[in-house]
Amino acid sequence: LKLDRRLDYVWSNIGVILLRNGQTEEAVFAYRTALQLDPHQAVGLNNLYVIYSEDGDIEAAAELQARVEKIQRKNPWYIQSLAETAIEEQRYPEAVTLAKQAVRMDGKEYRFHYTLARSQYLAGKAILAQESLERARELAPNTRTRNSLTLPGG
Repeated sequence: LKLDRRLDYVWSNIGVILLRNGQTEEAVFAYRTALQLDPHQAVGLNNLYVIYSEDGDIEAAAELQARVEKIQRKNPWYIQSLAETAIEEQRYPEAVTLAKQAVRMDGKEYRFHYTLARSQYLAGKAILAQESLERARELAPNTRTRNSLTLPGG
C-alpha cells in the first residue's frame, strides 16, 4: 500500500482532532504518519514535539527539537509571537528587531507592520512608529480594521 504524499496535512489534522479528544496515543500515530509522508510537515512536527515535551519524553522531544526550531525560524507568525512577547515583557529593542524580521519575511501582512509600529513607539522611535503604522493601515483589509490600528496612548 502506497500512501499519497499530499495527504500529510490530512493526517496532521486527524492528529489535532484526536489530541483535542484526549486520544494522545492515537494523535501521536497520526502525526508520525504525517511525518512519514512529509518529514517537514510543520504542524505534525510541532505538535508531536509538544506532546513529547509535555509527557516528559525528553529523548524523543530532543530528537525533534532542532527540526522544530528550524521551521519556527522560517515562520513569520512565530517571529511575530516572539515580538509580542518581547513587548509584553518591555524588551522593546528586541521587539523591534523581531517585528522587522517578520516584516522582511512577509511585508504584505498588516499585523506585522502594526507590531513593528507599536514596538518602535515603545522604544522611543515615534517617527518610525508613525511610518510603520501608516503602512499597516495601508495593508489592513478594511476600514474598520484600519481605524482600530493606533499607537499606545493614541
